[in-house]
Amino acid sequence: MDLNLVFQGLQAAGQVMAAGAAIYAVLLVHSYTRRKDRVDFLRNMWHEQQLTNYHALSSEGVLRDFETIVYGKGHDVSTDTARKYFILFVNLNKMQSYWFAKENSLISEKECDDFMRKSLPLIKREEDLVKYFLKERGYYAEFATMILELLPHVPFVTPPSAGSTGG
Repeated sequence: MDLNLVFQGLQAAGQVMAAGAAIYAVLLVHSYTRRKDRVDFLRNMWHEQQLTNYHALSSEGVLRDFETIVYGKGHDVSTDTARKYFILFVNLNKMQSYWFAKENSLISEKECDDFMRKSLPLIKREEDLVKYFLKERGYYAEFATMILELLPHVPFVTPPSAGSTGG
């Protein structure tokens, strides 16, 4: 057997392997970049929306205007009711951002559940309204299902009694 042919064969195999490794590296970088761009987009979108929501909470007129836009001019709502709706809405959005993070492998399922269990007691007393919002205000079905499964197992928050230090 000609040693030159063996050497050329090994050289060709090495070149093919190097080309395969280069293609694999390009695909990994492309996949990472697409995933990172998607995560950045979702994060920015939700951050901007929450800023808008917080701004609305600071203005009684904006709160009422928002409810009029959502439900129509015939729906007259008090500022207190509009604020309650918005607080629930902001908390649900916060929880949905945890869910997005889990879905995009930024946090584990356990971390997501832990974050949810800390936030759910804040909205537990308004369970019927939460169910309505999950159905009517554009939440992902998978997220809504997760909340609806967790909510019955969440205890009510009991504030400390008057004069208690809470510690």
